[in-house]
Amino acid sequence: MGKVIFTSNRPLERAENLKAVWDAYDGEKEFIQNIPKACAALSPETSVFVTDCTPEWSATKGDVKTLFVSHGVTGKLYGLNFSVEEHERGCSQVDYAICTTPYTQGKVMGEVGLPADRVRMLGFPLHDRYFGKRKGDGSTVLSEFKRAYLYAPTWRTRRDPPLPRIDWRKVDALLGDDEIIVVKRHMCTQHPIVNFQLDRVKEYGNELPSAPFVMDCDVLATDFSSIMFDAYAMCKPVVLVTDGADGYLKSQGMYEDYPSWYGSRHIDVEGNEERFIDMLRDACENGMGEADARCAGMVVGEIDGHASERVADFVRSLAKSTGGKSSKRA
Repeated sequence: MGKVIFTSNRPLERAENLKAVWDAYDGEKEFIQNIPKACAALSPETSVFVTDCTPEWSATKGDVKTLFVSHGVTGKLYGLNFSVEEHERGCSQVDYAICTTPYTQGKVMGEVGLPADRVRMLGFPLHDRYFGKRKGDGSTVLSEFKRAYLYAPTWRTRRDPPLPRIDWRKVDALLGDDEIIVVKRHMCTQHPIVNFQLDRVKEYGNELPSAPFVMDCDVLATDFSSIMFDAYAMCKPVVLVTDGADGYLKSQGMYEDYPSWYGSRHIDVEGNEERFIDMLRDACENGMGEADARCAGMVVGEIDGHASERVADFVRSLAKSTGGKSSKRA
């Protein structure tokens, strides 16, 4: 059985879906940060690549099998962050991918160009951490409040519309003593979002993982981030922030018109802070709505705490079948 190379363009601890499989896999393995470097390290002993981004190399990869374990539930959930040519070249290197439901299987098949038998419905490994957990298990400040809201916007590239200019001082004044909003920056977002200290609005940086905050919130507010499906893994309601949706649709694209799914629970927050708080309170009181249930059912799938083991078992089967026979060919 050959060695398995795990590779990501982010540190292993922050490549959360990949890290869950890494921890579950007990065979010979190596992690290499930077996917092109991982390709350069290809040797006759390598049997499997496990990556959370579609590979970016163009050299022929020999007999090595490549498994795509994406960091978003359906792969690139809301569109592509690179050119069509790069995407097609990367997808040509993928042999297998994982998914969560029949819906996401179809999306991954279309994105990566694989037949159904090579897109395996094994679950989403990072969701294992949510199985059996409840508010308080994340040990964050959110667990100290009766009504705890998490605002976690996605990362913005230069071509994306900017974050909404929310009046955070106004939001802070609207919150009651039993309420808090935690603003959690995406791991790629370097600059503060709030910019000043407030009593009931707290910001946390990109050095901290998001999972503990998802565990401890009562409601998630997010825009175009697949963190919404992490919230659904814990049956948490979501308020969809739609500021800049048209611009994001033009710059990135979306698989579905998600705002239209959300009925009355989506909002352009900028200039509508009072309504935003009312919406968060309503979601906190009433829980997941019809739109939440629809999205969760289509995308999240069953959460049983064993997705990492299933994917690791599949990696093991690939490693045995390949047997370290790969070679680097031009």
